[in-house]
Amino acid sequence: MTKDRGYVTATEWREEGGGFKDRAGEGIPFRRLPFNCCAVSFLPFEDPVCTDDGTVMDIMHAVPYVQKHKKHPVTGEPLELKQLTKLTFHKNDAGEYECPVLNKVGTVVRSRTLSDHHTGSHTTPFAW
Repeated sequence: MTKDRGYVTATEWREEGGGFKDRAGEGIPFRRLPFNCCAVSFLPFEDPVCTDDGTVMDIMHAVPYVQKHKKHPVTGEPLELKQLTKLTFHKNDAGEYECPVLNKVGTVVRSRTLSDHHTGSHTTPFAW
């Protein structure tokens, strides 16, 4: 409780007032982004690119962010535009994303993708 004075100390504000409260124990449960969403805008991508750690982003959101901040939008590590790899997703006749090997349609929530970076500047993700 505050004493009879005209100010509040930092400790009083933190513990009794509206200051920062460490809520690490209350953490929000982790939810993975759908495989077809950009990690910057959280919207479905049009022209996907990925980083070496597998973060998928839309090129329209990734390039301005990297040019401005020179950092990875998720991890905060240094990132350059030449480290982005263009992805080519395969769509079936119905316009759904599918694995080009298994012809298996990817579901938005449960699908995982694997891409081979050694095939050149463009990679094709595969489902497993």
